[in-house]
Amino acid sequence: MLLQLSSILSLLPWISAYDAQLQPSQSISYSEPVPSGPSYGSAVGTVGSNNGYGPTFGADRGAGMPANVFQQQIPLYSFGRPPQNIPTASSCYVDLKCFSCSPGFSIAQGFPFERRTPITCEDCLQLCLEKQSADYPYCCRAVVYDFAYRTCDLFAVDGKSQPQIVTKYETRSYFVPTGQCGAKKEPAKEAAALCKEGELPKIIEVSGYTDPDAKEAVSLSGYTLKDCATACLDNKDAEGRPLEMEGGCASLIYEGTTCKLDDTKIEILRNLQPSADSTYMMVQCFPEKLVSQCPNNFIYAPGHVLVGFAKTVITASTEGECVEKCLTSTEDLGFYCKSGMFYQEDRSENCILNTESRSTQPNVYTEDEAAVVYFELGCGRSGRRLSKKFYKNFSQALFDLPAVGLWTQWSPCITTDGSSIRYRACREKDIRNCPKEVKSCSNVQKLPMKPAAGRFPDGDLRKRKKDEPVLKRQ
Repeated sequence: MLLQLSSILSLLPWISAYDAQLQPSQSISYSEPVPSGPSYGSAVGTVGSNNGYGPTFGADRGAGMPANVFQQQIPLYSFGRPPQNIPTASSCYVDLKCFSCSPGFSIAQGFPFERRTPITCEDCLQLCLEKQSADYPYCCRAVVYDFAYRTCDLFAVDGKSQPQIVTKYETRSYFVPTGQCGAKKEPAKEAAALCKEGELPKIIEVSGYTDPDAKEAVSLSGYTLKDCATACLDNKDAEGRPLEMEGGCASLIYEGTTCKLDDTKIEILRNLQPSADSTYMMVQCFPEKLVSQCPNNFIYAPGHVLVGFAKTVITASTEGECVEKCLTSTEDLGFYCKSGMFYQEDRSENCILNTESRSTQPNVYTEDEAAVVYFELGCGRSGRRLSKKFYKNFSQALFDLPAVGLWTQWSPCITTDGSSIRYRACREKDIRNCPKEVKSCSNVQKLPMKPAAGRFPDGDLRKRKKDEPVLKRQ
């Protein structure tokens, strides 16, 4: 008998918390005001901790709405229970437009229609918002979150009528939806909507520029440049909270440690304004098969060019098409493209692809007054950076260019009645100001391209075959 009694007594602490924790001195009928557990229905300032237990409140304003971060203090005592290995939650981001909150309280004599564990407090509240419009008894009218066990209980009653009552419970918080908020859209769906099926979003990074006409939809502080870009691509902040933007993040301006995110982006890069302390970024979609192996941002630089390493000059209808030509250069053109320039105001011969980049040849990277955008890609091999001891001024670097006098490769024959062009490298910033040759494509048989061993495989005019079409030099 003593052994059986001892076994029964050892089970008493495990009785359900919703009934076992209820004592007459703790019970509070919700028909009367709760004296020591206030319900906070609007944004407040900083409020101190509640007698050594319960939450501390820190007011925060995010996404244009009032919000508080509640930090729940978990009691250390265990009432003789075995040690618990359950990770505890300690804080909760609550939008006070959506929920009123009574920290340190719970519902007694009521049964939840749904329980989730383990789950974060934020996800618990989001789950309630998603079930607000469901039919009774599966509509959410109140939430109780247990910070010690990371348990979310959804109730179809709000605790304002008998037999349900509200009782003190140190590790729990009691939330009631205000009815002013609905379920948020999935950020992943918003991000995917920016790009079509079969495309991936990439970050275009433009250092030293800003968009004076950008609107600040969301502002995030204390972020690195990389974290800011990640938040824009994922449409979530560092804590995993969705960004409050209708169409998802399309661009951002990074200054210091602050991100200013926007759901629109600039259409013409040359309209950006120089700003030494700013970095402008925007999301652009590219075919998934081309950029799936490109982990880094694409770097754009308006009004800059790389001189002396042009491999081919082709025509592209848009800036994005020029970038895609660089991405497919190994297969389509027979060489590895590391960078390029796109001349925005020209309709033909406006895309120049290079075998080097500003990282590998910084001496011949310079400004240009033309409406041109330099770009380099964060894909594959970028080449060895030039040691600083070999840095020269631009004039000396031009004089020492090894490629002067050699020819670019012929541009592809797009149509049978079209023409192919190439340029002889010179010391001009724009290779299109150098000597040019043109040949007809009508009698040229198109052959599959293979990667060339040298940088200028057909650079020596003396090796031209006799039956090659007549060249027209310009």
